[in-house]
Amino acid sequence: MVTICRRRIIDSLRNNSTKPITVDVNDYDNIGTVVPDDSFEINSILNRAIDSLELVYKEAFIMNKINGLNINEIAEITGETYDCIKKRVYRASEKVKTAVKNYINGVE
Repeated sequence: MVTICRRRIIDSLRNNSTKPITVDVNDYDNIGTVVPDDSFEINSILNRAIDSLELVYKEAFIMNKINGLNINEIAEITGETYDCIKKRVYRASEKVKTAVKNYINGVE
């Protein structure tokens, strides 16, 4: 069962990173009234940073930071050691932080 869950997460990550953004035609009239929102831009930066991670780092990062699993749970699901998962989460976090810092400082 754990293997099935892990594979579903990986499939979801692969599918979500390749889906195009779509706009509903019925919202066309409201386009002019949309107020720019900084949170959308920040989410976009975070999503790009997460998408740019290698799969093993992305998997550990999402399981820990987004799904709320602890390092032991992730290690059990993936069959990796505690130290391996801890390093992956740390390295992924550092890469995401760097991407956000670069954006804030105007480096892309």
